[in-house]
Order: sequence, then C-alpha cells, then structure tokens
Amino acid sequence: MIHHTNLKKISKKTFAATAVLLAAAATSSCSPSNGTDTAGETERSAQESTDAASLENISPCDTLNQKQENKINTENTGTTREAAGSKSCRWTLSEGALSVAFHPNSTLDDINLSEGDTQPFSVNSKKGKISQGISGESCTVAIPVNNSETVTVDTLGEGKTTSCDLAKKVAPMVEQNISDS
Repeated sequence: MIHHTNLKKISKKTFAATAVLLAAAATSSCSPSNGTDTAGETERSAQESTDAASLENISPCDTLNQKQENKINTENTGTTREAAGSKSCRWTLSEGALSVAFHPNSTLDDINLSEGDTQPFSVNSKKGKISQGISGESCTVAIPVNNSETVTVDTLGEGKTTSCDLAKKVAPMVEQNISDS
C-alpha cells in the first residue's frame, strides 16, 4: 500500500523529498487470471487497454502545460524525480508547492490516504479520492488513470492558498492532460 503521510510544519524542500518518497513507495498489485477468457474477451480487453490513458508515454512534468503553470503561478517548470521505478515532478509556486506522482502498478485502492480526512472526489469523469492531512497543511488527490495505474497530486498551500483548494484546481488539469496524451 502507498501511505501518504501528514506533512506538518514542513518546508518546500522537505515537501519535495516527501513527495519523492511517496512516489517510490508504490507497490505492485496483480490480478490473478482464472484462465477462462475467450478469444473475443481477450481481444476486447486488449482494445480497451489500448484505448485507455496510460502513464507509460508521459512524464509527470508534462501533466501541466505552460499556460496551466502560469495560471497557478509556478516559479519553475517542474523538476523530475525518479525513485524505485516511480516518477514524480515538483513545482514551487508563489504560494506553496505541488508534486505530481505516478503510481504505474497501483490501483486507487492501493493508495492509502488514511492519515487525514479522506473523501470521494470526482475529477472530470474519474472517481478519485481527496485527503487533507491531519494538520490541514497538506492535501492529496488520487486519480485512477486506468485499472492498474494511479496518479497523485500532492499540494502544500501557503498564504491565501489552502492546500485542498490548490489540489482541487490542479487535479482536473493533470487528469485532462494525461487523458489527452
């Protein structure tokens, strides 16, 4: 399981390191086959997986375009990180920090957001989850990309920007850009 922890009184640098560790914590989940697929079901299944969005051909830093980065007042174009096979990208914002992490072998249920107040949260047409950290300083949105991949948007707001407001603003952008890729 992936554990997103409370980010209590942390700096932007610590937030970045924590986001990388969270991305690295992704674990594999496999669905056993019962061997009863017919040729038609296998073809349909292959076609559905081809049509579905995938994290394979996109970088986490490509989940926001320049116009979107400007809209949320990024101070940089994103810094890519990779740890234990999971990729993430971190942006510093004028009022906070943002990290997008790919979990290529984790379903939405594999992402553990239990340390804060977790609620269902729809992002465009995807049914995901949103979790505010115990201290209220961090917020995570988890979005299923397909049946075996999930993306998380971790935010830390500062000043007038709350973490969950930032996450709710950025998550639809990220989801749309992944779906369009």
